[in-house]
Amino acid sequence: VCVCVCVCVCVCVCVCVCVWNTMPGVVGVLVLALVVTSAVATRQMANPPNLYRNAQSKIIIDEAAQQCFARQVIVDTRHPPSEGGIPEEKVYELIGDPGSSLAWVSLEETGFGTLDGRVHDPILGAPGGDFGVFLSAMALMERERLGQAFGDKEVLDYLTGYLSWTAKGRFTYHTDAEIIRNATSELRITNKAIREASRFDIENPDATLQPQFIDFFAQPEFQGDLHLKHVMSDPSPYNIRLGLVQSLVRAFFTLHWGTDDTLREKTALVQLEGAHEEQGFVTVYEPNQCLALRLAHPYPPNVDGVGSVFLYSADATNFLRRELAEYFKIHNKKSNPWRDAFFAKLVNFSHSIVEQTLEDMVRAKGLPVYNVYVR
Repeated sequence: VCVCVCVCVCVCVCVCVCVWNTMPGVVGVLVLALVVTSAVATRQMANPPNLYRNAQSKIIIDEAAQQCFARQVIVDTRHPPSEGGIPEEKVYELIGDPGSSLAWVSLEETGFGTLDGRVHDPILGAPGGDFGVFLSAMALMERERLGQAFGDKEVLDYLTGYLSWTAKGRFTYHTDAEIIRNATSELRITNKAIREASRFDIENPDATLQPQFIDFFAQPEFQGDLHLKHVMSDPSPYNIRLGLVQSLVRAFFTLHWGTDDTLREKTALVQLEGAHEEQGFVTVYEPNQCLALRLAHPYPPNVDGVGSVFLYSADATNFLRRELAEYFKIHNKKSNPWRDAFFAKLVNFSHSIVEQTLEDMVRAKGLPVYNVYVR
C-alpha cells in the first residue's frame, strides 16, 4: 500500500513512487515514463510573451483557473479553403487538444496581439491589437459627439488616462521591422544626426528626432500593421477618420518615448519580421465558464508544420471593449446606462470593422474563414 500527500508539481513524483512500488518490472517503468513525459509536456507549454504582460503578471494557475476547463473544439467553416488555404484539420491542430492543460491568462492584465500570422507566440488576437480596439472606441466616441473631431491633445489625454487607470500590463502597437528600417533609411538622407549615428535605437531615439519619426509612422506607407494600414489607406469603409488614427499614433509614441516610466513600461512597440504568408482567418470563441472568471486561452497564429492564420479572439476582445466602455464612462462622467449603451454600440461598430477587415485582408485573396468554438 502506498500513501502519498502531494501538492502541485510534487504529484508526479508521488505517482511515480506508487507505480514503482506496486507495478514491478517493465510495466512499472513504462507507466513511470508516461507520467514523467506528461508532466514535462505540461511544464513546456508556451506562455504568452512578456511583450503582452507586465513584470508582475503571470499565467493563472490558481484555484479559479482549475474551474476553467475545455472538453471540445468545434470548427465551423464560414468560407471553404481554396488552393493554398489552410484546411479544417490543420485548424484543429493549430488550436490544440482541449483536454490538455491549457495556459489560461487574465483578461484584466493581458495585452492583445494584432491580426498577423507571423506571430509564433500564443496571443489574444484583435484587429490592430490594443491600439486598434482603443481606436475603434475613440472613433465611436467621435460619433457620440456628433462628429466633433478629437485633436491631438484630447487623444493624448484619453490614452494617458486609460493607461493610468487600467490594470492591463501592456498596451500594444504593432509594426514591421522592415518599416522601421525603411523609415530610418529615409531619415538618414535628410538628417545628419541619424546619418552619422553608428546605431539607432527605435525604443529610445534622441528627443530631437522623435517628431520626424512620428510623422513617418503617421503615414499609411509606414504603417506595419496590416489592419491599420488598410484603415489608413481607405478610412471611409471603416468609418474611422484618418486624422484620428494619426493622432493616436502620435499619442502612443509620445508616451512610449516620454519621461513617465510607468507609461513607457505599459506601451509596447511590437516589431514583426518576415513576409506575410497567412492561409486563413480564424475566430475563436471561449468557454463561458472561463469568461465568467475573466480568463481566456491564447493561441499561436503560426505553428511550424501546421500553418499561419489571422487569429481573432472574439470573446476576449469583447471583454476589452467592455472595459473601455467603463473607462469612457468615468472619463466623460457618464452614467451606467450610458456605459451599457456605448458598449452595445461598440460591439456592433467593431463587428462592421472586422467584416471590412475580412473583406480587405482575407476574402480579396480567396482565403478560408473559420469559427472555432472551445467548449
